[in-house]
Amino acid sequence: MAGSIEPTNTARDTPKYVCTIGWVSSGPVRLGILPIQVETPRDMVQAVAFLDNGSNTTLVAESFAREHDLGGQNTSLAISTINGARAVRASQMCLKLAPTLGKDTKKVHQAFTIAELLMRASESIRSLARRWPHLHDLPFEDVPESRMDILIGCDVPEVH
Repeated sequence: MAGSIEPTNTARDTPKYVCTIGWVSSGPVRLGILPIQVETPRDMVQAVAFLDNGSNTTLVAESFAREHDLGGQNTSLAISTINGARAVRASQMCLKLAPTLGKDTKKVHQAFTIAELLMRASESIRSLARRWPHLHDLPFEDVPESRMDILIGCDVPEVH
C-alpha cells in the first residue's frame, strides 16, 4: 500500500490536505534486503545489500571487496553502535551500484570495508509471512544468499 499527502489550494491561510491511498503490487516485496549489481574492475557482479536507514555510511564486507578486487585506500574508521564505539582498520573506496534488472547505476562516493556485516537475511521470508494473515497476499521474494555483502546507508538516499 502506498500513500501520499498533497496540499490543495482552498484558502489562503488554511491549506487543505488530501490523502490518497492505493495498492502497489507490481513486483516482489523484499523488506530492505535486495539483490543488486556492483561494478568491479572486471565486470558487474551480483551482491546482496541491506538498506539501513539507521546508518550514515555505506559498508562493504571485506571478503566481498577482496574477492572482487575492489581495492581502496587504507584508513581507520570509528564505528558507533548501540553496544558502544570502536576503531577499526578499513579501506575507503568508491562504488557503482545497479539494480539486477536495469542499467541505472548509482555512485557511492565513499564506502568502507568492514571485517563482517553481522546481519543475515531470513532463510525464507515467504514462510515467515505465512504466519501473519495480513501478509499472505504479498509477493515476497526470497534472497538466494543469507550473507550480506553491502550495507547501504543514508549517504546514498536515492536508493532508499
